Amino acid sequence: MRPALREDAAIIAEIHVAAWKIAYRGQLPDEFLDELQVEERTKAWNDLLEGPGSTLLAEDEHRAVTGFCQILQSRDQDADHTVAEVPFIYVRPSSWRIGVGRSLCESALRLAEQAGFETVTLWVLESNKGARRFYESMGFHLDGASRSEDRPGFRMNELRYRHALD
Repeated sequence: MRPALREDAAIIAEIHVAAWKIAYRGQLPDEFLDELQVEERTKAWNDLLEGPGSTLLAEDEHRAVTGFCQILQSRDQDADHTVAEVPFIYVRPSSWRIGVGRSLCESALRLAEQAGFETVTLWVLESNKGARRFYESMGFHLDGASRSEDRPGFRMNELRYRHALD
């Protein structure tokens, strides 16, 4: 595990797009997923890496990046300064189900605790049953909050999960 650098934006974007195209197939419209571009995500990640929070990268034994996550102070209106948020946690599809996501999530929780946060939240697509099971196995639970975002031609419905830190 290592902190992401600005020069990692392209590899983060590549993983981000690849994960979305596979993980959300059947949950979001194919047209939307097919139009996702690494170049656009790279621009966004250049900005995100300069912004608040910490982005962590998981690497394999060859130092190839296999996944990433970000932790920052929660952006939710009902959160105070004690609440952190994981807005992103994605793993390269070829590295799914070998512990990369678990390692990233554990690292994010440790980082949040070290930074003095008491709680970590994250949002997940309501339809993403696999991710929901994963977060529940990591000790997250639904906290009753939900949100919807209208996109051209579809709506994204998300549920918020919460994890109390020790």
